[in-house]
Amino acid sequence: MTERIIEITHEPFTANFDVKIVPPVPGEVLGAEFPTHKQARGWASGLRLTHGWRIVDRTCLGDGIGK
Repeated sequence: MTERIIEITHEPFTANFDVKIVPPVPGEVLGAEFPTHKQARGWASGLRLTHGWRIVDRTCLGDGIGK
């Protein structure tokens, strides 16, 4: 079974935050784009609770440690 992570990144040109699953889940769209880090982190936390995947926050606003 492939270990997946939930990755939060900051898009510098749009000033939005992306949440994506790496590697992606075939046939499911679980990633999303949010205007604030708080919303992105909330979505990622929900995915973590639902699927048990680790969060990796690659923004300077997060702690950078998977939870």
